[in-house]
Amino acid sequence: MSLKQPSFEEALARCLEEVAAGADVERVVARYPAYAAELRPLLETALRLRGAELPPPREEAVRRGRMRTVAAARRMRAATRSGLTARRWVSALLTAGLLLALLFGGGALGVRAAEASLPGDPLYPLKLLQESVELTWAEWQGDPAPALIHQLERRSEEIEALQRQGRPVHPAALQRSTRLLIRLIILAERHPDHPLLRQRALQAIERHRMVLLALRDRVPPAARPALERALERAERAREVIRKAPIPPGPPGRRPEPPVPGPKR
Repeated sequence: MSLKQPSFEEALARCLEEVAAGADVERVVARYPAYAAELRPLLETALRLRGAELPPPREEAVRRGRMRTVAAARRMRAATRSGLTARRWVSALLTAGLLLALLFGGGALGVRAAEASLPGDPLYPLKLLQESVELTWAEWQGDPAPALIHQLERRSEEIEALQRQGRPVHPAALQRSTRLLIRLIILAERHPDHPLLRQRALQAIERHRMVLLALRDRVPPAARPALERALERAERAREVIRKAPIPPGPPGRRPEPPVPGPKR
């Protein structure tokens, strides 16, 4: 009997825990071959940040971070009571806690610099790590749609920027797009009346599909299978959303009854 494969965020949380305890990166990554291309740079970046000599954080920043952590813990306890399993809760908490440790251990400057990074840049793995935690927070709060759409829009912007600079698109970047599209498909199948799907999500998917189509004659052979998988998922996501029923308008707005005409 095969065990269910963990999500990317759960695998990342476990790997970060083991690497922080001194485990070898390659040995840890080998247990998650499906995520290896993305996990490896994230873990290496986390190790570099932990050993970097950066100025200590301000007391006010530490205080705000502690307040956010306490508030998040309360939300997570409520999520656990509403059905989130304890194992996922612990894994997600570990991921968020380790990122907070990086931020308040002196890595905040690196996080801000990573926002503008592109696939292949030294700080890009930190950008993906931050996005993974953001998506986990969104799932805890019960609505990952805004985070999924925003991150898919980012992938489109990154690919366009790489093309303008004449730089190749790495297969790992396309694999990340595929996972985002798969999550949007699952969201559309489970919540077809979600208010963001019909417009913003569909626009983001269509834009990403066009960006991927423009890559077909430019990607190296090693990246072509990842490109075709991403295109297939984009087509599927568009199809699922278009078949979904149109969501109702805002609550409380009902059509007014017709005004009766004069009696004859």
